[in-house]
Amino acid sequence: MECSDHQLSSLKIHCEKLLKSCQEKNRYNLDDADNLGFMSLCFLSKQNDHMSAILKLLPHPDIQLISRTMIEGLIQLLWCFKDPDRAFKWRGYAWINDWRVSREMINKGQNVASDHIDKIDNFIVEHGDLFKINRFKSQPIPENEDPFHKNWRCGITLKDIAEEVGGDDLYDQLYSPYSDWQHWGVASIGQMIKRDDGGVTYGESASSGELCSSLAVAFQCLYQVMDLNNSHHELGMERKLAELRSEYISMHQA
Repeated sequence: MECSDHQLSSLKIHCEKLLKSCQEKNRYNLDDADNLGFMSLCFLSKQNDHMSAILKLLPHPDIQLISRTMIEGLIQLLWCFKDPDRAFKWRGYAWINDWRVSREMINKGQNVASDHIDKIDNFIVEHGDLFKINRFKSQPIPENEDPFHKNWRCGITLKDIAEEVGGDDLYDQLYSPYSDWQHWGVASIGQMIKRDDGGVTYGESASSGELCSSLAVAFQCLYQVMDLNNSHHELGMERKLAELRSEYISMHQA
């Protein structure tokens, strides 16, 4: 995207204002049984951290990496809002991680508290099939195998999630291109290389277009996650969020 210095500065100001508004709400009353509410607050806190990091790093090109992971957070949270039972899987996967850690500790001869092992076993007996690879479902855990999926999404790809929540454009036009920078692709690194009098230098900043797109992504992701939290937890931020959105849209239409 084309972006002037004025647009970049304006985007930064809008991101700063949004972050300030989100950080003002830093304590919440939460029913511990509300898995979606717990997940949404965790994701909001992480998105706040990401936005803060982007604003500190600007104009460093690595803000692309941070805005990329903000997309991941947004689409996964939107996916869980479509089916709140998914939030239980996100939260419950902590027990699968604990099972792996405790098994490794035991194999090394280290002590693991028996009451913690009992809690892990109870969760797996009751809910383990939600996380097991198909061929292990309804079967005892093999002695020397890990029967569980590698992550809480249990085989569902981020691309599939993006399509289900209507985030196809966000995934295809921004998340995927950012992947080249994430994975050391020649295209993204090549853009940083400059030649002068037969020598080669490596640039230290991204183009204004890349910086603007990263800020725009960050604003969208934090805004939507805050909006989801506002609705779910009834935070009373409707007016403030509407003002921020209106100002942001007006900036883009100018």
